[in-house]
Amino acid sequence: MLTAERFETRAIRKKFAYSRILFTITFRFSMAASKTRIDWSLLCLRLAVGGMAFFAGFEPLMHSALPASLSQAGLWGLHLAEMLCGILMLLGLWMPLASLGLTLIIGWPLVHGWLHGAALLGNLHGLFLLLVAFASALGGAGKWAVGRG
Repeated sequence: MLTAERFETRAIRKKFAYSRILFTITFRFSMAASKTRIDWSLLCLRLAVGGMAFFAGFEPLMHSALPASLSQAGLWGLHLAEMLCGILMLLGLWMPLASLGLTLIIGWPLVHGWLHGAALLGNLHGLFLLLVAFASALGGAGKWAVGRG
């Protein structure tokens, strides 16, 4: 004889089984990434962010004269630091340090603007660069890096 309590128990088990199958299909197959695929994506991210940082620091130095004052020397130092972080990221050397330096170089003007009343999404390009540099810090250098091991 099938009572109401047993019927509810069977319905709950059946519902749980369907949700378990859906969970298994979703997370086992769609979220899976091989080690090679992760290494390739870390390499692409590292090359993109490092190249962007190098050329973003190199361009202003090509179009400026030698520094004549302390403030100009500070700007030169900032651009040289950005280039150095870019080179280190391209090679995969000292990845946490290079990513942290680049995140600070990119992020400080954004934070300074936010502290003085700028809109949070006012500079989407700068915010995107900040998040990508931070993501490369979290991801690390990957398999194909000079500083590996």
